[in-house]
Amino acid sequence: MAENNNGKCIGCGRCTKVCKFLNKYNINSDDYKHMPELAYSCYLCNECVRVCPVGINGRKISWEMRNNFIEGGGRLKGAGYKLLLWEKEDYLFKNYKNASYKSVLFTGCNFPAYFPKTTQIIVSRLMNEEGIGTITDCCGKPVSELGMVDRGRKIIENLEKRLHDYGVEEIITLCPNCYYYLKDRLDVMVVMIYEKLKDLKMKISPVDKDIDVFIPCPDKIDQQIFKEIEGYAVRGKMKKIGGIQCCGAGGSASFKEPLITKSLLEDFSKVHKEKIYTYCATCSGMIAKSGTETEHILCRLFDSKEKPAVGLSSLMNMAACKNKKIR
Repeated sequence: MAENNNGKCIGCGRCTKVCKFLNKYNINSDDYKHMPELAYSCYLCNECVRVCPVGINGRKISWEMRNNFIEGGGRLKGAGYKLLLWEKEDYLFKNYKNASYKSVLFTGCNFPAYFPKTTQIIVSRLMNEEGIGTITDCCGKPVSELGMVDRGRKIIENLEKRLHDYGVEEIITLCPNCYYYLKDRLDVMVVMIYEKLKDLKMKISPVDKDIDVFIPCPDKIDQQIFKEIEGYAVRGKMKKIGGIQCCGAGGSASFKEPLITKSLLEDFSKVHKEKIYTYCATCSGMIAKSGTETEHILCRLFDSKEKPAVGLSSLMNMAACKNKKIR
């Protein structure tokens, strides 16, 4: 649905039906805007936006309430928030050793954590076949989503300065969150890996059978990335999975709503019995936690046969990225 901030709620209940958070508190998106105490319980997943016939944007409501809380002097309490800020605000595992190229792969933070082997394959092939460099860093979205606008802006400013210092003119993102968050915030070109691969005409393994694809939150409305990915199906179709709200990682809501997150994960095994493909590394990691078989589209295209890392191994993978120089 197109956003319409002047839309008045008609009480249809569609948002409540698709959102476990709204359902738990027996409210709709319009009620929610009067309940700032629940600002950090929202998963920012865009499901309410997708189904609202009058364009009420629950995600935007949540983000504004979070911003107001922080600007009013509010402080986030809890180990989860502290750990996130410790890692992401000035990303601990950033790596610019291969950044001095006009075009660079921006791995983000989670893809190398969950898929180190596939990251290595993609990075090496882009560099050796196309002369494309690599940057490992966090885009800043996780911090900004906590309502910390000033800190999020500072992350973007620092990232932009580094890009200019290294002469970067284009970044290629692996992560849909990085793509949507950065594309209107940076003054360099931002493209998705799936679009770039078509331009480069690199040899990859096409999708040659029907597969079921879970759409990650940032791509739910426009589905711009999904449309690019569909082009890689040469014999078979990519079928969108319905009936599952989100993976449970969005908006850091799991810190406030662990039981809802548990229920969201259980939906993957309850609602869908076949292997689930996705193109978000975080979704892949969360789906794997549910015990459901999953595969990242890039693992398929680059034939890595890699399963998402779980537990402490993902943190170790991030740490390994810090000092690596790809040749």
